[in-house]
Amino acid sequence: MDARTGYLASDGTQMLVQGLIAAGEKRIPGLIPWSNFDARIVGTLEAPDGTRSWVIDLKVLDRDYIRGLVITPEVASDNRKLTTFLARYGAVILAPPEDLVPRGIPSAVRFVAYLDGASPRRVQAVDYLGWHDEYALFITPTHAIGADGHQEVWNSGVYPNPSIDNFTKGRWQYGFAHDYATAQRVLAEVLTWQEDTIAAVFGAWWATTLLKGQTVRAVSLFPICGLEAPSGSGKSKGFFESMVELNGNSRGGLVGTAPALRNEVAATRSGIVWIDDATDPTKYQEIIRAATSEGDMTKSGNDFASNESFTLRAPLLLSGEGVALGDQQALRERTVMLVPTQPVDQRRSLKGDYPQWDDVVALRDEFGHDFTQLAGWYVERALGLTDEYLAVLKKARGQAPGRVGDKLAILAAGAWLLDQLVGNGAWAQERVASWSSALAESTLEADNALTIAVLPWAIRRFGERRRTDALPLFRGKPVVPPVLVERDGDDTLTPPRVYVNTALLADYWQQEHGDRHQDFDRLYSARAQSQQAGRVTVGRSDRVTVTFTSAYGEKTRPTYGALKPEYAEAVLARALQTGDEGGEQA
Repeated sequence: MDARTGYLASDGTQMLVQGLIAAGEKRIPGLIPWSNFDARIVGTLEAPDGTRSWVIDLKVLDRDYIRGLVITPEVASDNRKLTTFLARYGAVILAPPEDLVPRGIPSAVRFVAYLDGASPRRVQAVDYLGWHDEYALFITPTHAIGADGHQEVWNSGVYPNPSIDNFTKGRWQYGFAHDYATAQRVLAEVLTWQEDTIAAVFGAWWATTLLKGQTVRAVSLFPICGLEAPSGSGKSKGFFESMVELNGNSRGGLVGTAPALRNEVAATRSGIVWIDDATDPTKYQEIIRAATSEGDMTKSGNDFASNESFTLRAPLLLSGEGVALGDQQALRERTVMLVPTQPVDQRRSLKGDYPQWDDVVALRDEFGHDFTQLAGWYVERALGLTDEYLAVLKKARGQAPGRVGDKLAILAAGAWLLDQLVGNGAWAQERVASWSSALAESTLEADNALTIAVLPWAIRRFGERRRTDALPLFRGKPVVPPVLVERDGDDTLTPPRVYVNTALLADYWQQEHGDRHQDFDRLYSARAQSQQAGRVTVGRSDRVTVTFTSAYGEKTRPTYGALKPEYAEAVLARALQTGDEGGEQA
């Protein structure tokens, strides 16, 4: 005990300090109690800039140790902050200053000296969770995971920077509860909680996030995932909530400011950051673009003179009832867009004649509504398959040019990985291949918001209406359909014909989605849709005028323009590709 440890020592139950003790009529130097707690130092965290924090196990009186508490230098060096920190756990400093030898050393100074001087080891602090090439480890708050197993993170020589927890509030958890067979059983069942194609495509994207660090070395961009669906379709409960937990996200979707989102996205490389109710994702556009390529964003420093840089790494999931991601070329090429349509409480169980929601509740109850306790198993298994995964990814590239091709290759590799994780043959690979083929074939030169977003939405919303059909319902009322689809019976050789009235279409779109989108005038207004239609329709000669009669005998005669055949097929494929809402029926 000397100045190097602040004249503090531990007897295993409390901290002792050098002071004066009574010896008859004299007072002589000796050890006296300094606190009602023992601080067992696990080690020192050293950031790249040399900044240190300390990890301790804290024992108060006769209670059990509280393990893994991180004390930052800002707390340890300030008497008031240190007192507040300790008081959270019922810990206090007891020794009166006049009894200490030497006198005049503040308690915080003594504690810093003890933490640093008695620390048994130093480890490197890292600024994000997930895969780190330099250590060949996937770092979580509690474990370091490698291809050959996992260990407590502290024993790996690497530890998450305390700022990560400040940003994420304990969001990320990668547990190893039970065993891999249990984790495999849970994943296999959760995949039955959505329509097969939706489950397979989302599951493939989910699987690739486990190896995102390895994936971004092989491709230019990592896609985001978008879920556009009405309330009750299960986008925030059931399947998607559970899959996000199985990825390690313990707190689900978030709704916050762009700076808060930036911090979350910078803190993890593989954890899915879920922006729920993202009706206008364009306000996050800079973050989305940077995250897909692990690019940087800067903000002004606290001194307003310097800049602070953030590398944005996390895979992004956006969901809402009107996620307009598919309308802009750059965002569309970066997005896996899905439209889950079957309400989660209307699916029937595969185990018996009862609602599948009962299965959802039962399985989530079995694990305390927290699937993150299994998340570490999927990471460990995926890391063991890295070489084969990258080989599949390399082979799959070339289905389509540029960013679309990279996106489809990632999904193909993810489908292969998902099948390995579940032990499910080629279930996911077959469904993802079919979905991807339709997407690759439907990528056309003059695509725009009308053909990418609005018309597929209208066909899902109103169904494939023919001229002779009854009027469809829209918001509870019969309306003239904005889109007509004509097929020649069973003749699969004749391409289907799609007719559009942009005035009606723009009106219904505005009623459903509003006009607050920052690009509404440019992309969704009646004038904008009419201009876009001019580039994808065949011309005046193929226009048709149809007479519709209401239940009250009122006649309406709207005129429709015909889409060029290749765009008609693409629009129909996109409508099916993201689910079949079917529309309200008259």
